[in-house]
Amino acid sequence: MDQNKKYLTFEEFQICAKNILKEFKYFCEANNLRYFLAYGTLLGAARHGDIIPWDYDIDVQMPREDFNKFLELTNNNPIKPHLRTFSWLNEKRYYLPFVKLCDTKTRLVITQTNAGVPLGVWVDIFPMDGIPDDKAEQEKHRSDFLCLAKKVSLTIYDNVTAKEKLRNLPDYIKLKVLKEAHYISALQELAMKYPYSQCKIIGTSNVPNMFKRDWYCRALYEKTTMLNFGEEKYLCVADFDFMLTKLYGNYMQLPPEEDRKIPDLKAYYVD
Repeated sequence: MDQNKKYLTFEEFQICAKNILKEFKYFCEANNLRYFLAYGTLLGAARHGDIIPWDYDIDVQMPREDFNKFLELTNNNPIKPHLRTFSWLNEKRYYLPFVKLCDTKTRLVITQTNAGVPLGVWVDIFPMDGIPDDKAEQEKHRSDFLCLAKKVSLTIYDNVTAKEKLRNLPDYIKLKVLKEAHYISALQELAMKYPYSQCKIIGTSNVPNMFKRDWYCRALYEKTTMLNFGEEKYLCVADFDFMLTKLYGNYMQLPPEEDRKIPDLKAYYVD
């Protein structure tokens, strides 16, 4: 650890992330954009009325139409001077199929990738798209996503072996030229193949490890409520119990004490 840098404590990290979420909420309300607390953030709101005490990650979902509008509005005009929307639109080496809204007064110490994207403390924003009804189409959809996502990992992640790179040499060379954002952009186009407003099933489909994990009837998102998350209230699906039970089972029961570990995540302040 560089002793010349001032590192955030875990509490400071959480406070910073929550402040980003608050500004995101105000911006969405001012611009009539739909958003929903998601995953562990929704769990924190339902169980703790706040961020999970040992968690740092804040997640929200947006229907694709609102997500694209958010990108359009914030790509060149940040919500606040210190908040930047990181995406494949403004970073050639951006390697994630969702957006990070980051505090640029902070900088993450990233050890798993070599992208060099200057990310700070963040809120993750996931687009939601339509899902085809047909099972065979769903499987084809999944296969196409996995193929594209795997290509991105060839140059970006440190754990990709030389053997894997050699086996996929044409893609590896192409990635070196086109950069990761080219493939992430292609993932977005694929995800938008089935419009949110025209499908009965919707969900986060362009993140491979979430495929089918959080697919729901679109009607679930049409009834909403507000839940406390710290000092603010945020928009959530009204039947959050159904969603959280599907994701986590008995979500109101705390995990064993040994699983409530503060993650080894480092960020420092930027002068």
